[in-house]
Amino acid sequence: MPSEIHKVDKSLYTIQDFREWNPPPIRHIIWEGVLDIGQKLQIFGNEGSWKSILALHLAYCLSSGHKWLGFRTSPANVIYIVGEGGKLSIRNRAIKYCNGTRTIYLAKPGDVPQELERAEALASPDNVAMQYIDTLHLDGRTGGINILRDKVDKLIACSPALPVVVIVDPLYKVVMRDLTVAREVSFLLENLDCMLADYNSIRNGYQLQLAVVIVHHPRKASIDKEGNKIFQGSDDSFGAKELSWWFDTVMNANLNEEDATKTIVDVRFTKHGRDAEGYLPELIKVRWDKSTLHPRILKRLIPKLPDDELELRGDTLLQSLE
Repeated sequence: MPSEIHKVDKSLYTIQDFREWNPPPIRHIIWEGVLDIGQKLQIFGNEGSWKSILALHLAYCLSSGHKWLGFRTSPANVIYIVGEGGKLSIRNRAIKYCNGTRTIYLAKPGDVPQELERAEALASPDNVAMQYIDTLHLDGRTGGINILRDKVDKLIACSPALPVVVIVDPLYKVVMRDLTVAREVSFLLENLDCMLADYNSIRNGYQLQLAVVIVHHPRKASIDKEGNKIFQGSDDSFGAKELSWWFDTVMNANLNEEDATKTIVDVRFTKHGRDAEGYLPELIKVRWDKSTLHPRILKRLIPKLPDDELELRGDTLLQSLE
């Protein structure tokens, strides 16, 4: 039975109402709390830190549900909006990456039935749609965000019945307002929040599902008295604090300073999904292959609990909790 308050206001829930509510199945896009349906992931880093290739790699991993940086993923349809490099550059990157996928698959040992067909299917997915844009202002009253909604509707109509992930790369190319001013940032965040709410609902009996990934740049690094860069986590991301607060998960990609080839990147999580269980890697070190645009994972460093943090065992320790 619903509570009295829930009877008069369906948006208010008591704990009993929550227990009786049957929510839709939770769908993980990138497992382990990195990105779930309805959530937002930011990837930020300096120029040359391979963050756009990291996003490209994510798009094609999601197309078939392949692992990304060691994380399990669920298959999804992807719209990838790119605002840097030009159409020819994006085309060349995509073809090189997909050709690399085919090469890597065919290089694996063992006889796989229909391996050529399988390799071609993996290398040429039709549920990743890319567009180069000069301007697409998502922080306007209607225009840009409505154009993006239309693209999502078209992808849903033309693709398998899967969740949709929108990747925007980079953020500054889809805004016309000042990202350092909280009130100005709110236009973008409210537009995207409304879009997420609308596309994570039931429409015509069909459960829609949407998540957002945004590639962003850092602010100017802070320097200590000795001239060393000061790492400040998500605060190193450019813009008003409200922007980094809005994201559920934030990742920072930086070139490894000891690597002269500029192909080794250190990826760190500066913010973890609120509903995540367990711990994300403290560091993921990857080396990018320039011929295939695919990464090789060199290290995944998992944090350890402090020595004085004990697991809960038995009623005695449970009784000490408030």
